[in-house]
Amino acid sequence: MRHPAFLRVWLSGLFVYPARFADITTVAWLVAQHTDRPSQVALIAVFRWLPYLIAGPWIGLMIDRLPRLRVLRLAQASMAAGAVVVGILGLTGRIEVWHIYAYTAFSGLTWTVDLPARRAYMRGVVGRRSTTVALALDQLTWHTGLLLGSNLAGLVLDKFNPGWIFIGVAGSVLLGLPLLAGLPRLSRIGGPRPPSPFRALLEGVRFIRSDRTLIGVMLLVAITNTFGFGFEAMTPVFAEDVLHASAAKFGLLMSAQGIGSVIGGLVLIRIGHRLKRHAFVLMCVVIGNHVASLLLALSAWYSASFTVLVLAGISGNLFGVMSTSIFLLLTPDVMRGRVLGLHIFVIGCYPLGIYGLGQLSDALGPGRALAVVASIGITLALAVFVAFPELRRPTRPLDRSG
Repeated sequence: MRHPAFLRVWLSGLFVYPARFADITTVAWLVAQHTDRPSQVALIAVFRWLPYLIAGPWIGLMIDRLPRLRVLRLAQASMAAGAVVVGILGLTGRIEVWHIYAYTAFSGLTWTVDLPARRAYMRGVVGRRSTTVALALDQLTWHTGLLLGSNLAGLVLDKFNPGWIFIGVAGSVLLGLPLLAGLPRLSRIGGPRPPSPFRALLEGVRFIRSDRTLIGVMLLVAITNTFGFGFEAMTPVFAEDVLHASAAKFGLLMSAQGIGSVIGGLVLIRIGHRLKRHAFVLMCVVIGNHVASLLLALSAWYSASFTVLVLAGISGNLFGVMSTSIFLLLTPDVMRGRVLGLHIFVIGCYPLGIYGLGQLSDALGPGRALAVVASIGITLALAVFVAFPELRRPTRPLDRSG
């Protein structure tokens, strides 16, 4: 908080993150109301996260070559424009399911740009020692946004046209843009001629391959995003088909992860400076994510499901902070955008896993499908932990930012 640039970027999240989760809740509710097939609801997550898989590495290159704040502002302005378009469709009664899927993919692309640009800039501002706490603060704002945005969307959906929510999303995002004006620009890749895009991307891959800790973390991120976040995609299905929740209760259920994430974020802010074994903590919360899916699969009561999602929010927050912290701590500034882009690419395993979960849910039912997928994830994660002893060692206290 002593860094004015970090403070303003962090505060902009107070406008952007609630808008994001109001958007997510509204989209999920609209699709759940128009279909009784879990696979159709799961497609929301597929379209939202598919840009991570397709565009992640190339966006990482862009972040290394362009001013990160300019990239961040462009992402937020684009998100607002898309929300206005779908809001008008909603208010005029012309919105269809394919509009929702298309908007979800576009919104996902804007977040594929926003996330690495925002966090690479934060790392450049605060330095190595404060990286974990800076990310914990950002995650705290993110999940406070989940708590506020999901509940507000649920209340509005009970009484008003959903189009108004999208208009509100656009307005909130635009209100956060002035906070990003006039901040210092950080240096880009050194030298008069940056490498070609393909060569630069190859350098990023080689850098990760040279460090077994980074390889192990990449594998854990891939496994968790494929098998460990099924509870997120299946929450609308459980709310509609198992719990028979109203729109307001659905919004509250979607916000349960936010409550847990706030708890996890506060813990990290308190102890983040003292953490030494980031990868070991990461492994523990990876298992926690999968266990949350197993417990949700077994739950038939609203209160139990809410509690499980609170616990999932704690593990999910720690997972995001720990994995990103490791990449930022072990990567020099000139390589940071590319490595984060590859990180985003691996997060892109999420839509592939969710698509498979949706198809399996049509065949077995959402509860059984969720339990099968989570069990596979736990097995694979434990195998990685055994194969990579580097994950059990302290994080190297080396600042390679130059």
